[in-house]
Amino acid sequence: MIHQLSKWLADSPASHTIQSIFWLVPVVQTVHLLAIGIVVAAGALLGLRLLDRAATTQPIAATVQRFVPWILGAVLVLAATGAVLIVGEPARTLGNPAFWGKLVALAAALATTLGLARWLRRDPQALCAPGGAGAVSLQTNRTAHWLGALSLLLWATVVVLGRWIAYVLEV
Repeated sequence: MIHQLSKWLADSPASHTIQSIFWLVPVVQTVHLLAIGIVVAAGALLGLRLLDRAATTQPIAATVQRFVPWILGAVLVLAATGAVLIVGEPARTLGNPAFWGKLVALAAALATTLGLARWLRRDPQALCAPGGAGAVSLQTNRTAHWLGALSLLLWATVVVLGRWIAYVLEV
């Protein structure tokens, strides 16, 4: 089924147009890479905050509120540019296990990030360590550390698998 879809896309007028405009794929890839940079930077800063390694002077909820819109905006750009790249070279991606692994890791990373954002919207202090005299500390608790490590791992997996698309052969 994937091979039929790939062939159908490769034979489509859209694919022929993308392939015939010599500058289109490099420009789209450049925009795709810039969006990856935004996602990685925002995801890394969020993960590092959860690990108490960055932005420790602000609450976790504020960090999430600051970076999640950047992640979501960049992911929309990635989806649009990725669609152009897939239509332009469907055989390179649709039959590639690294591509499908990347999509699974991306879904998991987004679910983790959006779940975290939703949780902190309802309870901004949820991941804060207890402070002295009933106060809430800016330090994070163990759950936050696990979420931070998971988030960093998932976003790194997305990047690595995305890069491996160029080197893994179609199955």
